[in-house]
Amino acid sequence: RLLFPRCQPKPPHPLFSQRQPKLSCPLFPQCLPKPRRVFVRFSRKPPYPLFLRPQVSDAVGPEYAWYVNGVLQEDATQRMFAFTPEKEGEYEVTFRVTDTDESPTAPLSRHITRASSKRITEKTLRVTCYERESERVITTTGQPASNRVLEFLPAPGQFVNETGMAGYTGQKSFEEARLYAENRLKKGEFVSLGNFGGYVILAFDHSVENKGGYDFSIPGNQFEGSNEPGVVWVMQDVNGNGKPDDEWYELRGSETGGEWTVQEYAVTYYRPAGPRQGVKWTDNLGRSGQVAYLGQFHAQDYYYPLWLEEESHTYYGTGLRQNTTQTPGGDWSNNSFEWGYVDNAGSDNLESSSKTGKTWFKISNAMTPDGQPAGLRYIDFIKVQSAINGSAGGLGELSTEVAGMAVDENLNR
Repeated sequence: RLLFPRCQPKPPHPLFSQRQPKLSCPLFPQCLPKPRRVFVRFSRKPPYPLFLRPQVSDAVGPEYAWYVNGVLQEDATQRMFAFTPEKEGEYEVTFRVTDTDESPTAPLSRHITRASSKRITEKTLRVTCYERESERVITTTGQPASNRVLEFLPAPGQFVNETGMAGYTGQKSFEEARLYAENRLKKGEFVSLGNFGGYVILAFDHSVENKGGYDFSIPGNQFEGSNEPGVVWVMQDVNGNGKPDDEWYELRGSETGGEWTVQEYAVTYYRPAGPRQGVKWTDNLGRSGQVAYLGQFHAQDYYYPLWLEEESHTYYGTGLRQNTTQTPGGDWSNNSFEWGYVDNAGSDNLESSSKTGKTWFKISNAMTPDGQPAGLRYIDFIKVQSAINGSAGGLGELSTEVAGMAVDENLNR
């Protein structure tokens, strides 16, 4: 399948295996009909590009090519392609990977063996270019708090499926999981996003305006020494269908561009073979490990989401470094970053001297995939995503907790 993500202008991570190339990416947990449709605004001056960067794995010496409506784009030979529509309408964008097939082959004769051959893998994406942003009606009145959870998919973690503190009741479908998260957040109860990549998507009954300052807040359960940062993404409902199927923009934080920040990180988790086991993972940096099973504290049978039917699932997003220390006496401290993250006691916890409670965010910090300001006038959807792949001993994985609905602080004023 091919689900194109946002991208960053830096080289892809090394490829570690030599099977048939696969193309994939992160926007939705389920497979979608092909070709997938993406919606883009046409109002930016100069014209605004749509950044496409599919994930490629299992390729040997890959070469890339891009086609728009069947026409080869001569200068587009990298995995990232900045597609700029010429006018409103629909376009078919095709990504082609040509690599070497090194699979074992039978000899043609006693002295002759067929050389490695080239193979081609390609996928097509349908892009719909919509009307100018300035012509859209922006609804800016309503209730301050977000009122819907559109998607909820935590990564494996100690609170996933747990019937005690986390309040699960055996949810086994995406809709049941969505309602679980929505009901808890409306009551101000936490939901855990699990290890790296887990996320929740929230929607408002109106558009949240960019007024240049702090525009909205999201509550967490952070306090000094207990920080589990989550990255925030925002989206406009460009096509007006009420679904988060347009472009995501990451909100800049204090770690953006840092040496240890991986803007395009991917972790694959594997369903345990049986109950009461840790969840193994591999990432796109060639590392592996597991989310530990902490049965003495959280004794549910599985930390892998019960409603995920796949035997493995890959999460994509921005990875932050683990900011954890341990004292000589063995006490762990998950330290905070300066600003820009949910469940993080940073300088943007404006209402509490102890930096607990809500973290405040600016829409003006939204950036395009190449790191430039997105210039959004408003947003309609928010995604919070767990950003660290790590653990702190007996405290377990660093799982971002969201402790209530996001709030439009402009309306509160």
